[in-house]
Amino acid sequence: MADLLDSGTVTLCKLVNYALPGDMATYKLKKIISQNYDERQIGLNRAYLARGADMQVDMVIRIWDEGVRPSIGYYAILTDYKWQDDPCGDQFRIDLVQPTLNEDGLQVFDLTLSRLENNYDAIIN
Repeated sequence: MADLLDSGTVTLCKLVNYALPGDMATYKLKKIISQNYDERQIGLNRAYLARGADMQVDMVIRIWDEGVRPSIGYYAILTDYKWQDDPCGDQFRIDLVQPTLNEDGLQVFDLTLSRLENNYDAIIN
């Protein structure tokens, strides 16, 4: 049976400099795609390996392959989920992208996320 992907909504974004030429850099998040996601369990191996590499793993989520391949360094804004702190959406950096197949053989991506300490302004179009 196919994954429901009903934990919340994720908006994948990339960081873009919106400053005019010659002005100081002004970075904002620009939307790439929005879709539903499923929160995955963080395995002990992943947690310990991240800790050993002085990295932080806050969440792992699964999304459908909708023709856009997420990249390491992109950002994820999570909304409509149980643990949401920021009413505008919680922001995370994508630290690992794992293309895989779900139980039905459909292409999905598992994304490892780390929460941002300071949020960017977001341009969601």
